[in-house]
Amino acid sequence: MAESSRARWLKRLKLAFTIIVFAVLVVSVDPVAIAATWRRTDPRWISLALVLIPPNLFCQYRRIVAALAPVYPAISFRAAIRPLLAGLAMGAVTPGRVGELGQVMLLPSGGRTKAIGTLTVMRAYGFLSVVALGLAAWMANPALLRTDSRTAVCYGSAVLLVLAALTGVAEWYFRREEHFATGRLIRKIRGAEGVFAGVKTLSGKDRVRFCGWSLALSFVYLTQLTFLMRAFGAAVPLWDGLLAGAVTTGIVALLPVAVGNVGVRETAAVVVWKQVGTNAAAAFNGAFLLFLINVVLPGLAGIVWNWWESFRGEGSARRRP
Repeated sequence: MAESSRARWLKRLKLAFTIIVFAVLVVSVDPVAIAATWRRTDPRWISLALVLIPPNLFCQYRRIVAALAPVYPAISFRAAIRPLLAGLAMGAVTPGRVGELGQVMLLPSGGRTKAIGTLTVMRAYGFLSVVALGLAAWMANPALLRTDSRTAVCYGSAVLLVLAALTGVAEWYFRREEHFATGRLIRKIRGAEGVFAGVKTLSGKDRVRFCGWSLALSFVYLTQLTFLMRAFGAAVPLWDGLLAGAVTTGIVALLPVAVGNVGVRETAAVVVWKQVGTNAAAAFNGAFLLFLINVVLPGLAGIVWNWWESFRGEGSARRRP
């Protein structure tokens, strides 16, 4: 009971933190300027960003299929897309979108614990890809964080090396965890053995696929962000927009402290995009609208889809003799 009470208080604190950060940012940017920028939007750029939603979802679909294929070799399109969309809905209301892992509840029961393992590895390599891309963008344009080239290259390279080393250590540990006391201790937790088994089903090619589809997803995502910034009046070249977007998403990935990353994403956008000539109101609106069209909209579609599938399932059960 105490555990659940602490969990509830933690959720409330995170929600309160998100609301406070978002409110402070809105006030600091100026609500009047934000509203005025919305009235001057260019619908053509918003339409282009909306057109890229299917490619965005396709990259996510291919990535989740790569994660689930070792556990469910014959998984169908419908069986994969349902948890994907449901995961977007759950991720929208959890810090760092960690709630996406709840998508396993919509998978066949036989391999759920293994799927948690493969999906966790998928998320880990997705995180590494986003952070590495952000660091590379910072090194390509140090002015995005108001630093010089030497600082960007030295610190960026150091962080990349640390991430590579940590990844190597983690991979080494998970291949040999049964030989360590910590591994044997963790295995005593209910379901942990299945999670470890899921991790071990993944090959090196699977990890390459995770990185490849994560980078492809990032390219689509960053292009959408650049289009939305242009929709709110920012005259940003595509290359500069991609670099600024990569740094923004890298910062957000490193700070998974707010519900749905709301507030953190917009703050990072305001700070970074200012360096490429985008005013604060446009940066705020572009980042927030990106969240709405890429997370909230597909998430709502997922809720409707899953409700309809459940309704159909109940109807079929009633019709059976």
